Amino acid sequence: MKNIHSINFIKHTTLLACSALLAVSLAACSQPAASDAASTAGSATSDTAQIPNPWTGCTTLADAAALIGYDFTVPDSVDGYPDVTIAVLESEQLTEVQYSSGNARLCLRKAPGSDDISGDFNQYTESNAVDVDGRGVTLQGNDGQVQLATWLDGDYTYSIGIYREDGTGLTADEMTGLVKAAK
Repeated sequence: MKNIHSINFIKHTTLLACSALLAVSLAACSQPAASDAASTAGSATSDTAQIPNPWTGCTTLADAAALIGYDFTVPDSVDGYPDVTIAVLESEQLTEVQYSSGNARLCLRKAPGSDDISGDFNQYTESNAVDVDGRGVTLQGNDGQVQLATWLDGDYTYSIGIYREDGTGLTADEMTGLVKAAK
């Protein structure tokens, strides 16, 4: 009889242990982990909450001037860059005209003040100050090519940046030609 009680005890203990394991497994599978719940909650929020775009697109430079309060003169077109986009950042009173072709873009900016408005934080190996029609212009770039031009004229600050996947820039003459056209 002792043997039967011993066998029943082992069966009951094994059944109890298996039931406990099953209960723990079901509980673990039925609720997401804390990190999963946080990421699920974050993704639900990120799917619906977006940061508003601070830039306002404009059809013409006259539209941009109406929003910002000043005129910006730039070339109507630039060879090799068929697409033109005009936008303003009203909070900074900044006007931007981008000429683009694929992933290459030429970005011209103007705003009141004297700050660097280029948005270009690259470190260039070359920097030269040149005079362009009486304006002191800083040309920056690498390997004899110019990627960025910045200058002040009256109460306004300007920048022209060239951004290509291969990292090439413009010649100094090409960049100063664009500087002359920007007013």
